[in-house]
Amino acid sequence: MSAAAPVGTPTLGVIWPGRPPTASEEHDLRAYLPTSGVALQVVAPPPPAEPPRATLERVLYLRNSREIETLAAGLRMFAPRAIAYACGSASYVGGPGGDASICDRIRAVANAPATTTSTEMLRALRALGANTVAVLSPHIDALNVHLRYFLEGSGVQVVAMNGLGLTHSIEDTLPATIIDLAAAADEPSADVLYIACTSLQTASVIERIEALLDKPVLTANQVTMWGCLRLAGVPAAGTGLGRLFREREG
Repeated sequence: MSAAAPVGTPTLGVIWPGRPPTASEEHDLRAYLPTSGVALQVVAPPPPAEPPRATLERVLYLRNSREIETLAAGLRMFAPRAIAYACGSASYVGGPGGDASICDRIRAVANAPATTTSTEMLRALRALGANTVAVLSPHIDALNVHLRYFLEGSGVQVVAMNGLGLTHSIEDTLPATIIDLAAAADEPSADVLYIACTSLQTASVIERIEALLDKPVLTANQVTMWGCLRLAGVPAAGTGLGRLFREREG
C-alpha cells in the first residue's frame, strides 16, 4: 500500500483481488494517471500459499468472497474519491448487472463511489459509439463464454472471441507479444478491439495497436483507470494512452 497522499490531493482506490499485483502490473495501472494532482492507493490480499490459477471456480470464489468488503474497508482511511475493482473476470462472471452488485458492496463498506473493470468496459464501448467488438482474452473458454454473455446481454455484439487458454503467468506476457496477438485477434467488422484482463500490461503499446488496426483499442487497465478518474471528477489527462483518453464520454 502506498504512502498517504499530500493533504488536498484526491485519492483513487484500486482493489486488486486474489493476490498482490506485480510491480509491472501496478506500473501499468499508474501509467493512466495524470503526472500530478492525484494519488493512487492499491489494496490486495496477502500472497496465497500457491500461485492462483484463473479458473471459473477461482473467479466465482473471488466474486462471492468477503475479500471484497475486507479490501474496501482497508481503503476507508484514505477517504478515496472513487474506488475501482480491478478484475474483469470476477466482475463479469455474474452476468449483466453482476458488476453493479460488486459496486454496491464496495460503496456500502468504503462510503465512496465505486466501479469495476467490466462496468467501465461497457461505458468505454458506449463512449466510443461501438456496437460490435472483437475480444482478445488470455483466459480459458469457461471464462470467455461468461465474458461474451456479459457483453451481448448488455447490448454489444461480440464478432470474435479469441482466448489464449492461460490459467497462470498471464502477467508475464510481453507487450510486444500482445501486439502480435491483437493483430491476430481483430475482426474487420468490429468497431473496437477489447483486450481483456488487468494482468495484461498494455499501456505502452495501445497506440501502436490502434495504428496497426486503424480502430480504437480498449484494454482492461485502461478502461478501469479511465472510469475511476471519471468517477472521481479528475480529468483523464495523458498522451499515448489510446483513443479513449482523447474522447469525451457521450
